[in-house]
Amino acid sequence: MNPNKATSYREVGLAFELRKFVRPVHFAEGEGLPWGFGTAIIVQYKSDFFIVTARHVLENQQAKVEDFRVRLDGENIAIPVCSFSKVKVSDGSSLSSPEDLDVIIFEVDQRLYKSISLQPLISYCTEESVCSSYFIPDGAELLVAGYPEIENRYDYESEKINDPLAFKVGTKSVLGMGDPMYMFSGEPFNKTYNGMSGAPVFWIEDGVLKVTGMVLMGTASSGILHYVDFRVVFSAVAKVWLKLQACN
Repeated sequence: MNPNKATSYREVGLAFELRKFVRPVHFAEGEGLPWGFGTAIIVQYKSDFFIVTARHVLENQQAKVEDFRVRLDGENIAIPVCSFSKVKVSDGSSLSSPEDLDVIIFEVDQRLYKSISLQPLISYCTEESVCSSYFIPDGAELLVAGYPEIENRYDYESEKINDPLAFKVGTKSVLGMGDPMYMFSGEPFNKTYNGMSGAPVFWIEDGVLKVTGMVLMGTASSGILHYVDFRVVFSAVAKVWLKLQACN
């Protein structure tokens, strides 16, 4: 199986569905020209939707939170967000570092979204689809889907954005940084890993797709990606949801 292309029947069949909730990150000031790179995941909790990505996607590009943009596949409008939250270590993580976990969560403004788009929000990333990497055996096959930085991503003359979804197949490594951080090991990637931060890590068991992590860092030349267990991310989303309910 080619680790750099969607060649297996599973990947080809998944590509269309994944693009619905695995989306590229852009930045824009108001109605200005888009720029930047990264990957985000649309998450559904209860009847509400959130967008999650790695916090450094914004920080490393010196982007403002208000300039964060995620568009739905086939739509030329950004999904409106009305608040954001940084994930703290206490939000389900056993990391000993006093620093915040490298995750940021945006709340989707569904009322505003429904007023500007007829396309319903859909996400496969729900509570039922999450599987902790803690329970996945070492050596199990994993799949990462994201949007690496490419040349000519922005065609300003034609007013087009080229965002091909890239796949990476590998395995859960016995090595790692310790729960909740895990290592994805594969063949060297023939593309840059820039833009893959925030990408979901999937585990496929008996034909069932499970979300098990979110990429935070990696090295293309080694084929290694480090990802946070998605149970931590989803737990944080649930806590954000509870806080929002208390405020309403």
